[in-house]
Amino acid sequence: MGPAHIFIACVLVLGVSHPARAEPVGAPPRVALRVQGLPGVMATDPPSVAEQMVVARFQEKFPHIRIQAAEGLRIQSMNTEATTMMMIAGGIAPDVIRMQFRSSDTYIRQGIAAPLDDFILRAKAGGDDILARIPEQILPVLRKRGPDGKENIYGLPTQVLVSGLYFNRELFRQAGLPLRAPHDWAELLEFSRKIRSLGPAYYGMALPGGASAAFHLMNFVRAAGGDAVVEVGPDEWRAAFQSPEAVEAYMFYYQLVEAERVAYRTSRSLSPEEMRPIGMIFRYVGDTVPIDPEIWGFGPIPAGPRGGGGAEINAGILAVFSGIEDPARKQAALDYIRFTTSEEADRIRIETLVDLGQASLLNPLALRRFGFHEHLIMTQPGREEQVLA
Repeated sequence: MGPAHIFIACVLVLGVSHPARAEPVGAPPRVALRVQGLPGVMATDPPSVAEQMVVARFQEKFPHIRIQAAEGLRIQSMNTEATTMMMIAGGIAPDVIRMQFRSSDTYIRQGIAAPLDDFILRAKAGGDDILARIPEQILPVLRKRGPDGKENIYGLPTQVLVSGLYFNRELFRQAGLPLRAPHDWAELLEFSRKIRSLGPAYYGMALPGGASAAFHLMNFVRAAGGDAVVEVGPDEWRAAFQSPEAVEAYMFYYQLVEAERVAYRTSRSLSPEEMRPIGMIFRYVGDTVPIDPEIWGFGPIPAGPRGGGGAEINAGILAVFSGIEDPARKQAALDYIRFTTSEEADRIRIETLVDLGQASLLNPLALRRFGFHEHLIMTQPGREEQVLA
């Protein structure tokens, strides 16, 4: 652990355990704030260090707030939502809850997440237009009808992620393919066949099996023009797994996996070495690239048979627990999510990752956004165009 890491860890530990002391006259009362999803104070991987720096800066700006990790009991195979529910039932709920898109509706309908509209209006009156920095595509996830029957904003997003198709540059060269992602299903099948023809160990795609299989299957369903559910009335949804578009996606998926066996399915995570004979994989892209950009290029999800398509957009969501009774603690929770989802926090993350030598793994749009133009040379040629596509 380097000196910077030790400093960050010390700041976080002191923020949790510093003894009570006399406060200046007029200073806000000290508040203990339980936050879900904090980076480990001893973690040294670059993304965790970047988050540690964000939390350290928050502590500087709000020294009266003592941040405490709220993680609860972890049981193998139990998801985060179940852990959160157990903490709430046990009377140790986090003050700041980390939600996922898939679980946000449950938290909202059950009255667990507090509405943020008044807070957002106050921030806008003070010159901080929070909604202006939220992509309009995810606002419907944040704005829901709550238990009171009214529509409210119930959370703010952390890093926004978009799904795409990564392709193995070296395998594409060996197979004589253009160094880009396939444009549509016809090319996806053609590219997969050519990579499979390189030898028995090679596969055009790797697709997850088990519980994650349906998640990636949705990339094909959406490209065909379908969806998992359709809204048939206000707040009334119905499964659409039998739609003609969904069936068309299943048939193409079956062709890849079973009929021609050009795609490889597995229920476990593949190591970098095991991914070398794989031509393409679905992954997210955000401010960082999750896999080695020297090996993997990036492109949009291939279009379906009628030219349709569209990438999934996702993000973590920070919400305030509705059961907070202490006004000072509720304000601390609001201050925390406002800061950690702000432009300043995003800049700290990118600056930290650049300082840690991670510029080649950063989204070139993020580098450009925060003025790191001199580091764009470290990104793979064409990646900015691929991301914008």
